Amino acid sequence: MISPWLVYLVVMLDNINILFRISIILSVVSLFIILVNYMSETTTDDEKLELNKKWKNSFMTLSVGVLLFLLVPSTKQAVAIYIIPKVSNSISTSKFMQSVPDKLETIINNLLKEDKDVHANK
Repeated sequence: MISPWLVYLVVMLDNINILFRISIILSVVSLFIILVNYMSETTTDDEKLELNKKWKNSFMTLSVGVLLFLLVPSTKQAVAIYIIPKVSNSISTSKFMQSVPDKLETIINNLLKEDKDVHANK
């Protein structure tokens, strides 16, 4: 069954991807700033050790952000993957689709019979 919460979460996937994009951008900027500070001549050895820790943290944030950005589907993809099959396989839709050929056959037979009667009366 498709709940309202599932629909809400699927719709919010694009916003979640935007958050991952922002984290990627911020991580790249922080890595650049850390690199510039590390290359500075006034940086001491203790500061370089601290910058190494910050570099690792920023790089991990970047890696996780990129991975999640690539793995979380967009709203359109999630609808195609999860919601459309649920709707198409639902019982009411399935029964309706199974009854359509019978209804069409009945309608066509009635039209043919009416056409045959019209031509027979001429």
